[in-house]
Amino acid sequence: MCIRLSILVLAASLASSLVHAQCRGNEVLVGEDKDNYYCKDRQVYAQCIRDTGIQWKQTRKDCASRVQDIFTNGKKSLSTSALSCVGGCLGNGLTIRGCLSSCGIAAEYPVELLENAVNETDLCLTQALQANNQLQEKCKH
Repeated sequence: MCIRLSILVLAASLASSLVHAQCRGNEVLVGEDKDNYYCKDRQVYAQCIRDTGIQWKQTRKDCASRVQDIFTNGKKSLSTSALSCVGGCLGNGLTIRGCLSSCGIAAEYPVELLENAVNETDLCLTQALQANNQLQEKCKH
């Protein structure tokens, strides 16, 4: 059993060496199919991948800014909802039932705002990730 494992490890390392042997010393393996190995200059490929990483970082900041705008634009309505809750509580004599009924209605807008922010985050990051993956794929060509 131990001998079989050793042979398997040796075969895997030889296969890996053969793959790398297909690329020159200054190249990196970027893809393969059943007939060919595809190599690219190591520095060119590394620079391309680095550039996509920088762009991905900026895109995430842009997504955060879009989500922040949702909250910034909703600030007045959030304040109104909070005041409605407090006013309703006070108007109902600070009873639990009165506070729950007025604050429950007032909480509807913040929940909607949060859902919008979550949806925008998901949409923006999904699109950004797809674009990043496409850019990384282009680095191979």
